[in-house]
Amino acid sequence: MLILDQEPAFILKRIPYGESRYLLDLLTQNHGLIRAIARISQQKTHRDTEQFAPFRELLIHLTKKTDLGNLHSAETKTIFPLHGKDWLTANYLNEIVLHNHHLDADFLLYEKYKLALSTCSARHIRALEVHLLLEAGLIPEREIAADFYRVDYSAGWARLIPSKTGFAANLIEAVEADNLEILTDAEINHLKHYLQQLFNSSRNTKTKRTAVNLLHLLKN
Repeated sequence: MLILDQEPAFILKRIPYGESRYLLDLLTQNHGLIRAIARISQQKTHRDTEQFAPFRELLIHLTKKTDLGNLHSAETKTIFPLHGKDWLTANYLNEIVLHNHHLDADFLLYEKYKLALSTCSARHIRALEVHLLLEAGLIPEREIAADFYRVDYSAGWARLIPSKTGFAANLIEAVEADNLEILTDAEINHLKHYLQQLFNSSRNTKTKRTAVNLLHLLKN
């Protein structure tokens, strides 16, 4: 049985679950994504609503025997006030983590998410996206050195091929190294288009690595 005590966590999604419970998707610091049930009063008081609201860092006490845990208590550690565009950005962060990450522990993901939430800056959002794509094995490979690349799917998987225009080599190298600090603000803005292309195509395409692994599994 997993027992978490004073574990830092964020609520990424909250759904009413019956009359006196919430179903929560939690991003924890040391144990990855956990789905859990939290009991609340039948009146659903302001305290209940605020305590289990997204965009605040909690210290939780949780036990988990099966796939569904039980959240016994949650203490607010840090509140991230969000308004307007930042609120929309924060919701986007929650969605990409929920839809593009498996349930394993990932301390670095937690820290990148927290930094992106606290700043809502393009650079930190892109850093979170790059981390998710790297962990999922969805960064295309390149076999030939070039100044610019474009993403190609003709081989059955995503790959980078040389192009006269497109994504610059230094941008591709920064992504592969998971180091966006070397990029200028203009390059970070251009990076957005590259990463969006990978996220949008990830449902129907794969990298060479994932394609080869899938073929290997099918043969065994």
